[in-house]
Amino acid sequence: MKENTIIIVPVSEIYIKKCLDAIKKHTPDNYYIYLVDQTKDGIRNPDVYKDIDVYIRDYSHPNLGFSGANNLAIRLVKTKYFTLVNDDVEFLDKRWWDGVMYAFEKVEKETPDRPAVIVNPSSVRLPDWSVAKNGKDGKPVARKLGEHHDIQEYGKWDYDKLLKESHQIHRDFSIEPETVLDGVCLYCSVAHTDRFRDVGLLDEKYYPGRGEDYDYACRAGMRGYRTVGTTLAWVWHWWDGRQIGNADYSPFWREEWNNNNEKWEKDGFTFDIYGVKCRKCKEVLRTVDNITAKCPKGHDTYKMPQIKLF
Repeated sequence: MKENTIIIVPVSEIYIKKCLDAIKKHTPDNYYIYLVDQTKDGIRNPDVYKDIDVYIRDYSHPNLGFSGANNLAIRLVKTKYFTLVNDDVEFLDKRWWDGVMYAFEKVEKETPDRPAVIVNPSSVRLPDWSVAKNGKDGKPVARKLGEHHDIQEYGKWDYDKLLKESHQIHRDFSIEPETVLDGVCLYCSVAHTDRFRDVGLLDEKYYPGRGEDYDYACRAGMRGYRTVGTTLAWVWHWWDGRQIGNADYSPFWREEWNNNNEKWEKDGFTFDIYGVKCRKCKEVLRTVDNITAKCPKGHDTYKMPQIKLF
C-alpha cells in the first residue's frame, strides 16, 4: 500500500519534467503524484502527463496561489503522508525518504507530547528556515554556509558535490549533522496527513504566496505539534524556478508579516513559529479546537483568527 502523495503546483514548465524525473529516480516507489496546474496556458509537454496520477486545473481560477492550489489537492489525499514539492526541487538520493521518516521518529521520541506534523529536508541553497532555532537548546542557527560564501553564490558545483558525496552533509554547512530544527519552509515538506488536517489547511489569505508556512507553523505550535527542518535528508532546490510564470509574493506577507501582523499580533499578544505567547508568562498558548487558545498556567485566553479559504 502506498504511503505518500506528492503534490506539485507548477507555475511554469521550466523545471517540472526534471522534477518528475528526479522523483521517479530518487524516491522509493511508495507514492502517488497529484499535479495542480498553475501555469498560465496549461502544461503543454505531453510527457508530463505520463508521470502523474491525478491532474487538476481550475479553469475559472488559473492561479489559485500556493495555498489554494495545495489545499485543493490536500483535500483529496488518502495516504498516511503527503509531500508538498515545488516544481524546481530535485531529489538526489532515495535515502531522503528514510531521513524524513527517521526525523518524525526522532521528534516523537524526544518530545512525545509535541510530535512533528511537518518535516522539511535540507537544501544547500536554502538552509535557514529563516527563523529556525535549534530544538535542543533554543540557540539561533547560523545562516551562512561558510566564512567566505553567501548562499546566493552557490550554483552547479554544489549540486555536483552533493551527488558525489551522496547524502553527506556539506562540509561548509553550519548546522550539525543529524540535527532537527524547529521551523519550516514549504519548498519540500512531508506532512503527516491526519496531524496536518487536525491543524487545518493552509491560509489562502497569503495569496499568491509566501508567509503561509510561518502562519501554519504558528497554528501547529498552538495545537501541540512541531514543524521541523532536518539535516537527515537532502534535496536540491533550484529556487529561481518559483519566480517565473505566475509566481509572486503575497502583498499581505510583504506589507504586514515583518511589521505589524494584523492576523496574529493584537491586544498586546506576540507570536512566532511556536505560536502566540501569553502576555504575562510568555508561554505558548494551547488550543484544542483551533478557535481559542489558552495559557497552560491559566493567565490568558486568545481568540484565534480563522483562516481564509476561497
